[in-house]
Amino acid sequence: MKNEPIDSPLKIIQRHEPMLLFKIAAGKQTNRHYIELQYRRFITNKYSRNTCMSYRQHIKTLLNELDQKSPVLTVKIIKKFLTKKGYNYHSAVKSFLKCVEEEFNRRFADFDYPDVYVSEEKAIETLSDTQIYAIINKMPDEFKFFTEFVYLCGLRISEPFRLKVKSINWQKWHEDESKHSLLTISNAKSKRERLIPISPEFTRKILKFIKDEKLHDNFLFDFDSNAILKKEYKKAMRKKIGVFMLYDKDSDLHEYRRIYVVNRYIRKMSRLYQDCFRDISKKVIGKKHTPHILRKSRATAMLKAGVPILSVMHFLGHKDLKTTQKYLSFDIDDLSSNMSKLGL
Repeated sequence: MKNEPIDSPLKIIQRHEPMLLFKIAAGKQTNRHYIELQYRRFITNKYSRNTCMSYRQHIKTLLNELDQKSPVLTVKIIKKFLTKKGYNYHSAVKSFLKCVEEEFNRRFADFDYPDVYVSEEKAIETLSDTQIYAIINKMPDEFKFFTEFVYLCGLRISEPFRLKVKSINWQKWHEDESKHSLLTISNAKSKRERLIPISPEFTRKILKFIKDEKLHDNFLFDFDSNAILKKEYKKAMRKKIGVFMLYDKDSDLHEYRRIYVVNRYIRKMSRLYQDCFRDISKKVIGKKHTPHILRKSRATAMLKAGVPILSVMHFLGHKDLKTTQKYLSFDIDDLSSNMSKLGL
């Protein structure tokens, strides 16, 4: 029975006994803290910071669902945990199983790595410029320009809250105001840094928005960040966040906590914005959308306008051209229009 495939889209096969997470193995006494720390080390250099944060949270949720007195990990538990979960959860579990194998050299159990389950591909849903700007006009004042920026730059929602004023290079635009400025996206998904040209007209709007481009280290979009960060830092000190890292220098502990509270601030603002966007899109166009619809709409519009697919791939920061190709949807009206231009 152990070798029978579990009825799951993940196609996991349990070959040995269920895995006891906390026990002595290979001379190591494991516990929950040890498992989480090893997993964190395992993924740190493999994925972007945001992906690591997301994966770690998913695995914590998985561990929370186990019997804490005698935690046992089985295929059935994994299957139950991933029921109706999205792609991100599946990828996190897959990386966790790889971590377990690397750490304990198959001494606990052997799982076939799950194939990350992806539902049947559907046509990518997008919005028109008119619909997007109708949503922007109904957004609260603090999110109006922010939403337009996310749309025109084709950003993932995890990216704009991290941007600093210094993320934009104004040099070429200052030399000639008919030239584009350049936005640099760092620490993005897949750790791929990319440059995004910003039109001269929109560059002027950005400068008018930030008022002073010399404030290099300020957030480009500052939602009362100083007050929130100070409050979160005090909370982190009370909770002794980072103490378990056993840093030798106070400066190292301070830096760890600084990054910790910045990430909390970004997650908080991201959730707030996404909730707001869903509500406004429902009111304006009758359907709830996540902010990711802005990125998809921008990419599709660029391809329809004739921008080469490799340029769009770089603009979006995709690692694989196949990902960008998903935005190439067939449109009979576009085909008819192009044939008319050719006199066919």
